[in-house]
Amino acid sequence: FPSHDSTSQHVLIIVSGPINYSWGDNSSGQIGDSTTFDRSSPRSIAGITNWIQIGVGGAHTIALTTQATLYTWGNNRDGQLGDNTTINKSSPSAAVVGNQIWTDVRAGRLQTLGW
Repeated sequence: FPSHDSTSQHVLIIVSGPINYSWGDNSSGQIGDSTTFDRSSPRSIAGITNWIQIGVGGAHTIALTTQATLYTWGNNRDGQLGDNTTINKSSPSAAVVGNQIWTDVRAGRLQTLGW
């Protein structure tokens, strides 16, 4: 696969820009399919095209697009989604950080790092 990332609980892959899949534990919505049902087979994630980079944290997921937009979803207990809330999200939403143009991003267990 061109790009992939995983933890012990969920997997995310990019096959090509608009084609992407995720599966595994989904207790916090980290699969991104608008549910919190665990998935034992790959599920397509709708709503984002032109992915160039992805990251999988402990129970959250991040994706960077060719337009330099950072999308995040999943567990947000510690604010790791960067949306000025601590509410979990079960589908991708843009991180809110002014007019930041992202060039690289990483997901840690409970944090997101971008520059």
